[in-house]
Amino acid sequence: MEPKIHYVVRHARYIANEQGATDVHVSVNRVFVHEQPIVARKQAFDFYEKIQEMIDYRRLELGDAEETGNNAIGKKVEGPRNLPIENNTDIPEMFRKSDESQKLWQELQSFYEGNPHRVWALENPEKADKVTPYGDAVVILVRDVNLLDAEDDEAELTIHRTIKLDANDPHIISTGYDVDELMLNLDTEYILYQNLGYDTADQSDKVYYWDSERYYEGLPQEKWADWHTILKTPFDWTPYQKENWWGDLEFFQNHERKLIDEKVEMIFNQHEELIKNGESETVEFKPLLFGTIPGKDKNGNPKPRNMGLEVAQVICSFMNKYGGNIYIGVKDNGKIVGVELENKNNEDDYIKSFSTMKRYFFGNDPVLVYHYIKGRFVTVEDKRLFCITVNKSDDEPVFLFNRNVVGGARHEFYVREGTSSLLLYDAKHIAAYIEEKWWRKKYQ
Repeated sequence: MEPKIHYVVRHARYIANEQGATDVHVSVNRVFVHEQPIVARKQAFDFYEKIQEMIDYRRLELGDAEETGNNAIGKKVEGPRNLPIENNTDIPEMFRKSDESQKLWQELQSFYEGNPHRVWALENPEKADKVTPYGDAVVILVRDVNLLDAEDDEAELTIHRTIKLDANDPHIISTGYDVDELMLNLDTEYILYQNLGYDTADQSDKVYYWDSERYYEGLPQEKWADWHTILKTPFDWTPYQKENWWGDLEFFQNHERKLIDEKVEMIFNQHEELIKNGESETVEFKPLLFGTIPGKDKNGNPKPRNMGLEVAQVICSFMNKYGGNIYIGVKDNGKIVGVELENKNNEDDYIKSFSTMKRYFFGNDPVLVYHYIKGRFVTVEDKRLFCITVNKSDDEPVFLFNRNVVGGARHEFYVREGTSSLLLYDAKHIAAYIEEKWWRKKYQ
């Protein structure tokens, strides 16, 4: 019984005619049939490799003696890679191994030398870049006409060929063939084997593939990529397992906007979650940033609280521990009241005043001021808050320059302990902390 599918290996060369349209010239057309199509398939791929080896040899070793196109027309390139074979029967030694190889070489050689296209290309250089000088072999599955699903279905399905992405436009394939169609044909081939009960001899493979056609059709993103079970081929699917291998600029723009939106949403949700969990070693609440509020000293006597100094102390303690966020506009109990601009004209002026405050307390170290301490406005529960993000200092200890102490300004060292920013007075304690956190790690 004749099998329902068989294979053809074809070598074709695309040539531009006088009108600039592309014609296909076929030099080899070999048919492979077997009662077990998987056997015919293997024979076809073995034959394909022989043809492609000869094509690659001619392309690489003989150079572009016959090549046309903008880079070769009218140019004579010196060197052995550009010398044509003088005689059709002058078969390279590597292809003299068998009668079949010699015959195949002569078929291809005759095709190249006997083609009048080179003369036409020299006379029409503006159209000559529309050719593939050496062509490529293709492996084609041929279906019984009774297996076609619709009138416009084709009996022949190309399941393998040399495909290279164009450097200037990744969506345009240098052979003019669409990778999506190649995958579709391989999908169809595998389904045919399953439906017809043909043995695949453990030749199946699973490939993850991003389909450019689905993208351009506007399907949802979850439809763009999928796993495909196909019969193995030498084709390298690795470049096509990445999203947007087709290089569409709009994809990158949309993708970037999506990432930004997701990040903004994550940050907002994070702020709300952090505030809801209350103060900690990495979270602090303050109602104001610049002014004073009523308070008491350690003896219970009234003493205004300098909010700028308190915030600076927390910043210093965060840098000397784990880092953290300070939310201005949140009461100590976690109630979100919103930030007051405190006589500043707008949010920009508020941020400028914060920059001045940073330099006031940490101006001796500009790196800390500009890279470790950043402030920005955020919206949580429809209220504007000022969030100060503090990064921990991995390289060295940080000291606050306090100008508001009796007897003159001094450097102070704060560390975070629980929900408090502690001032270490004792020099021995400061030295021990610094040694443990910075120096010992640096020299281990």
